[in-house]
Amino acid sequence: MFSFRVRVPADIAAAWGRREIIRSLGTRNGGVARLYAARLALSLPKLWKDARRLEETDDAEPLILDWFKDAVASAHYSLRRYPCGEHRSGG
Repeated sequence: MFSFRVRVPADIAAAWGRREIIRSLGTRNGGVARLYAARLALSLPKLWKDARRLEETDDAEPLILDWFKDAVASAHYSLRRYPCGEHRSGG
């Protein structure tokens, strides 16, 4: 099973007490895992921005962990919806 591992930015890590996050991507297929990881990585700046807005450290953990859960589910859905690179933007 492949996992996604990311370093938590220093300012968030200092408040939250965790320097990295590791989450299962829910697949044993390396190609699929790379697609999921790329999708997650592209969304990380918004997650960190949202986490920095929180005043209470205790509120950051549910936000971050729920975000990963939702983002992995979204990656699973989008890949099933557009298998084998069939997704085309534009027209």
